[in-house]
Parts: sequence; C-alpha cells; structure tokens
Amino acid sequence: MRQKPTRREPVFPMFGSDPIVHVEDRPREAVPLLIAGLTEETFHTSTAAAVSMLDGKDSQRAAVFEAITANGPNGCTDDEIQAALKLDGSSERPRRWELWKAGRIEIRRDAAGNAIRRTTRTNRRAVVWIVTIHNERTTLS
Repeated sequence: MRQKPTRREPVFPMFGSDPIVHVEDRPREAVPLLIAGLTEETFHTSTAAAVSMLDGKDSQRAAVFEAITANGPNGCTDDEIQAALKLDGSSERPRRWELWKAGRIEIRRDAAGNAIRRTTRTNRRAVVWIVTIHNERTTLS
C-alpha cells in the first residue's frame, strides 16, 4: 500500500498514471496534471474549481471576442477589454490568448507593420487587438 503523500509530494504521479478521477457526483472528468500547490488536502477543491470553470471559459472567450469585434478596426487593448467586461486580467488575458492562438484575432499594425499601441489606465503602452480579416469576412457572409 502506498504511503500518504507529504505536503511537497503531488497527490498522484505526474506521469504514468491515469489522470482521470471522480469529482463529487459528476462523471469522470479529466484533471489538469500540473495544478500549482496541489496536495491531498487541496485536491478535491482544486479539481472542483477547475471543472466549474469549463463552461465559464467558453462564455468569457465569447465575451472577449465580442468586445474586440464591437470596436471594429479600432480594436481593443487588454485593459479596455477588462474595463468593458469588468473582468480581472487573470481571466481576460488567457481568453484573449486562446482567441489569438485560434487565429480569430491579431495585433493591429500600421502600414509599416509595427504594432499599434494605446495608453492604458496605468499609463503603460499596450498592443491593440483586432478581429482577423478572415473572421470579418466569415461574419459578413
């Protein structure tokens, strides 16, 4: 029988084991293997939190895309999206990154190909995100 893990040990091995577990009364759900600070005491809470966010990510991603789309060719900075949607940066930035990775948005550029930047509420310069031209055509047709 395996000994109970110490505080610094992960609850389950990171490799070579089935990362599927039961969460409360839900069907078997995939659990991220690298949850920071995961211990036996925090396992079920962390897993339940991760599962509860699955649907939230989709709606947040859609809201971020809609905010960028609504500003047309002017686009939005992360700061402007966060202010408009009342989202924390830790929630908004990953959703914007997912949209960028999926090719749905891109950085707005000038004629020379340089990134367009605007000043944020904290007086920093931030890139402006716009819907990709491919998505604009898709939306219009």
